[in-house]
Amino acid sequence: MKYFFTKKHFSVFFGSILLALILGCGLYNGGIKASAEVTTEVLGNTLTEVSGSGTLNVAENIEDIKLNVSETSEITDICVADGNKNFKVYEGGLYSADYSTLYLVSAGNDTLKLHPDVKKICDDSREKNHFVSIECDASNENFCVENNVLYNKDKTEIIIFPSKMTEYTMPETVSDISVITNEFCNDSEDEMFVRYNNVASNLEKIDVHSGNKKYVAIDGVLYNKSKTELVLYPESRNGVYVMPKSVKKADSAVFCSARKLTQLTISINKTFVLNGCTSLKKVKYTEGVNGVKIYGNLFGETGTKIDRIYLPSTIRYIEIINVGKGATVYGYQNTGDYEYDLSPIADIKKYVISRGYKFKNLGTAPTKVKSAKATIKGSNVKVNWKSLSGAKGYKISFVPDKKYRFNEVVLKQISGVKKTSCTIKKSKLKGKKKIYIRAYKVINGIKVYGKAVEITCK
Repeated sequence: MKYFFTKKHFSVFFGSILLALILGCGLYNGGIKASAEVTTEVLGNTLTEVSGSGTLNVAENIEDIKLNVSETSEITDICVADGNKNFKVYEGGLYSADYSTLYLVSAGNDTLKLHPDVKKICDDSREKNHFVSIECDASNENFCVENNVLYNKDKTEIIIFPSKMTEYTMPETVSDISVITNEFCNDSEDEMFVRYNNVASNLEKIDVHSGNKKYVAIDGVLYNKSKTELVLYPESRNGVYVMPKSVKKADSAVFCSARKLTQLTISINKTFVLNGCTSLKKVKYTEGVNGVKIYGNLFGETGTKIDRIYLPSTIRYIEIINVGKGATVYGYQNTGDYEYDLSPIADIKKYVISRGYKFKNLGTAPTKVKSAKATIKGSNVKVNWKSLSGAKGYKISFVPDKKYRFNEVVLKQISGVKKTSCTIKKSKLKGKKKIYIRAYKVINGIKVYGKAVEITCK
């Protein structure tokens, strides 16, 4: 199932388009007919739509299937008219006539028994299922089963994952697990959508064979081998999750539908979509993160209701959307420079309140540094500024690539308020002309940075 969100408007688009079904003994070309079990739409000899509960019947005249099916969970059986030369049914699954392609398995099946000749399994057969067991003949040249999970023959890719499974140990050969992960995507028209994993909906814990060269698991959560990417957070994992400091990358939808997650600590600059996190009450960002962007409910849903959000003192960019009415945002006054669209933020408290949330001040950062300038002198850049009362030091930084404005690189960290100048090697700027200076003071043991002042090196 796919949920869509466009920049132009919010919408829900149910899709993972089920390429396979169906119906209609007695259907007529170009029309719609309702039987006791289902309603179908046929254009020419192509089945284009099906909905309802009960048995689905593929009529004799059906030659092609192009479906946009919004709901198939109540399809309990499938049959094909005797005269149809294009499709056949085997053990509750709809196949091509030569059994080489499996299009769909009825939701009524608790056992999946594959035909020995099947070579291709359409994505629609890989959706959320009720399988208690999966059977595949050892003679099949394309697929195999281990511990009730269906893989390709060389066991590098998960093909079908039983939705009832609560624990899973990944074999050492597996490298493709896309069927059980979430993905936040941008298409060519700049539309965004989340491809939810609704297959492993009961998964509580994942382990990995020590010989696997691509993945590793820590406390039941899946990472890449170097632990720099959070790959999969099990939807039914219970309790608190603190993102390891080693993590540098994660998909924006990695926490979608994590309905038992109660507290979340984030340590990277990343947009996160928290749809379906119905138990999540607290989100905290670690110090050093300068971009905070979370969507609580993207598609008109109301399930995510976060109580508390803790902002880092290092925050520069912020956007908090639909996290639930009554949320309290904890942060520092005089921090936060921009919204994500680069609209300036004059007062972070007013910004938070304007979004319908409460604000709790943890302390007040220094004001902006005054009279700052940067002068190019040969191979060096001399930076000067006016001493700022109440500050304990300063930080000078730059952004190597505007496309990745969160990746701020520190050029100088200066302790002591009396120092009002420093020298930086010009080569460190990598051709950039813009640098930033911020003052800080220490609040409860944390360096809290004020708003940045942009300086052009001349």
